[in-house]
Amino acid sequence: MDEYSIRLANRSDLFRLAKIERAAGKRFSGMGLIDHLLGQTFSPTKLAELIEKRQVLVSCKGSISVGFVVVSVLEKNAYLEEIDVLPEYGGQGHGTRLIQIVIEWAMLNELNALRLATFSEVPWNAPFYKKLGFRVLEMHEWDDHLHKKYQEEKELGLPVDKRVFMQLDLGKSLSD
Repeated sequence: MDEYSIRLANRSDLFRLAKIERAAGKRFSGMGLIDHLLGQTFSPTKLAELIEKRQVLVSCKGSISVGFVVVSVLEKNAYLEEIDVLPEYGGQGHGTRLIQIVIEWAMLNELNALRLATFSEVPWNAPFYKKLGFRVLEMHEWDDHLHKKYQEEKELGLPVDKRVFMQLDLGKSLSD
């Protein structure tokens, strides 16, 4: 049986990561949430920039990339920009392992929290993150970066009324 591993992404991964993102996005098809965005992927230019900064991780089964996570830094917080796993590899712990590594990285870099935006009612979104210790941030807790992210999502046509910002305060681990 092939081993699962996580490694830093490199520029040669760009095509495969877009393929994983499109496949993972199909899980949302017909939900009326992102149908107009299903063919789009994370900006290759921005992704290449974050790969150079060592902020993109790939989950592999053997030598095959099956998932990835993209994280950025917004002042003293890590921000989970994107996490995708091929549907046929879902539920096998790839997403959880990727998030664990991001948490460790953020703690090593002395960041305060790991934040993300996600759909509140989709089972593999907010309920998944809640199980990992994330909490929903109320609007009064948003900083300028989250207000900007909200505006960007709104401009993309995401149904922002069905999305939440969540945060995991660092110092907590998934085993707490």
